[in-house]
Amino acid sequence: MVDDLVDSSAIASDLHKLAEPIKERLDKVEREIETAEALLQGLKLGRAQLRHALKAVDPTYEPPDGRVGRKGAAGKRTTPPTRPSEKAVAEVTEILEKHRDEFTNGDGMTSGRLFRRDDWPYSESYTKVILDTLHERGVIRLDRIGRGGAHIFVLV
Repeated sequence: MVDDLVDSSAIASDLHKLAEPIKERLDKVEREIETAEALLQGLKLGRAQLRHALKAVDPTYEPPDGRVGRKGAAGKRTTPPTRPSEKAVAEVTEILEKHRDEFTNGDGMTSGRLFRRDDWPYSESYTKVILDTLHERGVIRLDRIGRGGAHIFVLV
């Protein structure tokens, strides 16, 4: 009787029986997620195509969520916006001020360097648009032109 209580194969069998319904439920959830992701991908593709068609018909059309410069219907990058959102400008200004000593030294900043930072929330092309806006507003200044034509800015 005590042997049954400590028999490792019996314990393993009991645990396997307990785990089986959980595994089945997990498999079902995984299948549901795959279906939902496929549906979402199809909806996003359709939305991108509709936005593209609307932009062709109405050049003044701007997507309501400000998602310009994202991947388009064919998976290719669309052109970045010519002006960033005020929220993005404020967020970048806050990040630059937080790390002021890093961005006022001789190294400066480029859109590529900022994009490679772990705490950077924007794409490299959108970062360039934000930096150009900050330059126009006098928040940063163009320090020099680097190799390959990179604009190297410093915080004013």
